[in-house]
Amino acid sequence: MCSCIKVFSNIYEEKIKIGLDVFSFNELADELKNMTPVKKINKDCLSYDEIDTSNFMSLSKDCIIRNLCLNPSIQRHPTFRIKSLKFFHEFLNQETVSEESLAQSIFLIHNSKVDYEIDPTFLNDVLESFSSIKISSLVEQHPNVFNTLRTLFSKILSNKFIQQTVDQLIDKLVKKDAVRRTNFDFDYEHLNLKFIDSEYSGLYGYAGRNLIYLNTKPFVKLFTRKKMDIFSSEQKFTAIKMSFICVVVHELAHVVLRFRLNDFNKSSPFLKASEINDDKILSNIDECGLECEKVFFKEAIDWFSSLRKSTSFIDLNFEYLNQVIQNVEEGRKFDFDTTKTEFVTFDEKKLLKMACYFRPKIEFRFN
Repeated sequence: MCSCIKVFSNIYEEKIKIGLDVFSFNELADELKNMTPVKKINKDCLSYDEIDTSNFMSLSKDCIIRNLCLNPSIQRHPTFRIKSLKFFHEFLNQETVSEESLAQSIFLIHNSKVDYEIDPTFLNDVLESFSSIKISSLVEQHPNVFNTLRTLFSKILSNKFIQQTVDQLIDKLVKKDAVRRTNFDFDYEHLNLKFIDSEYSGLYGYAGRNLIYLNTKPFVKLFTRKKMDIFSSEQKFTAIKMSFICVVVHELAHVVLRFRLNDFNKSSPFLKASEINDDKILSNIDECGLECEKVFFKEAIDWFSSLRKSTSFIDLNFEYLNQVIQNVEEGRKFDFDTTKTEFVTFDEKKLLKMACYFRPKIEFRFN
């Protein structure tokens, strides 16, 4: 058992034993600091190239605990109810590795670093809800939707314009030889798509290692809600495809950045705080995924709400959007023209940085 897991578990189990209901991550941080000669917690590097899944899983758990202790939001608000950490404690002490536990671990790595001041309940929800992430069973119930998205995914990856655009964005942040000495270029053709089911309603997807996880629930909800029956299947598919393209290009940026730095525990806001030579790190950026999405689509567009409101409030130009989708599918360059269609945008101030493709929960209420 990694030392971080052991220290966390000892404190957690002692709290339960003596009947206390509150756990403090600052107390955990102090214990971890006392174990080091320099009395300091360092953020772990998690090699992107680690090929041993069991070792990656073990190291990722250590990273999660260190990230939580170093998270400024948690340092300001360190206490959590013991019952909120029940699933987290069980997860840390689980020895077997599965596709689900790996998906949950990656979800926690990303979200353990989030500044959640804009939503104080966020991390509590994450620690209580991450165990709802399961390898999807809904995919088999809706093959028309998800077979379509699988096909679209492969076409997105093979589109050279999309590849070059993502690479150009990352080139502005980090030099290709910042860490790697060989194999500088990410191989888009080897990227995979994994469908998950999660009760976390605001979650669309997130980046794995050579993998993008997609939450089926928002897409199924759009396609099956009775109140959405006023739209044709073709109109629903247009909104689903546009949203899916945005999720994929968003997460591609995170995948390529972490690959280039060979560090799965790296996030774009902290590039300049890296120990890598400053001349190799060219720029910081708040959220490289969102920036990548906007390179392609100019805005952070809420395609599901755009569809819902197209009955009375906005003029959604399906013909133009289908042409954009066709350009993506046929490997052509596209320059999204915001004057060709109306749409609803997300409030970027409410979008969390460094984590996953979360969108405000209110946007998922189809009423």
